[in-house]
Amino acid sequence: DPMPIREYCPFTGVQGKEVFDISFKDPRMEGFLKQYYKNRVKRDLLPERYTILANEEWGFYWQREIMDDEGMKALYEEWISPDESLAKKKLAPLKQNYREVQFVHRILKRLDKPVSQVRFVDIGMGWGGVCRAALTLGVPEVIGVEISPKRIAYAESHGITVVSDIANLDSKGFDVVFSRQCLEHVPAPSEHWAEYQRLM
Repeated sequence: DPMPIREYCPFTGVQGKEVFDISFKDPRMEGFLKQYYKNRVKRDLLPERYTILANEEWGFYWQREIMDDEGMKALYEEWISPDESLAKKKLAPLKQNYREVQFVHRILKRLDKPVSQVRFVDIGMGWGGVCRAALTLGVPEVIGVEISPKRIAYAESHGITVVSDIANLDSKGFDVVFSRQCLEHVPAPSEHWAEYQRLM
């Protein structure tokens, strides 16, 4: 199956202007992949090219050809070693965890309801740092959405409810729909955004 292609700006529908392009077979790209991912990349799961398109009027930039679900799982379960990533997370200085708590606190302060009534979801939660911050601040219902089984298991071991597909979330109304470093990985961000709106 071909990789998902995004020729048009995911939010405005304007055709993108190519601003950067390189083949994944280019020696510079191959060198980067070998060094950064420590020779763990499976070439057959990569797109042919790394091409960045832009809607310069709005300042939106996006990757034309992205990996499918199989590629994304390989990225987070194999290429980026979960064990190395988690070890790094556990060694993070206290101030990094404190920043997450401060960040979530700023979000919660904007709500017009007691924390004890808040429903919170983090889409693409990774290791669940934002979810853990929300739990620390007393949010009773915190749900994470994640595709990486190792990240799911880790988050669940810390009391976070996790689903692997945004479509499995109900529409009862979340007070906070949070997502960071997620939309750049989905074939149709506007459809994903519509799901965020459904959840709110």
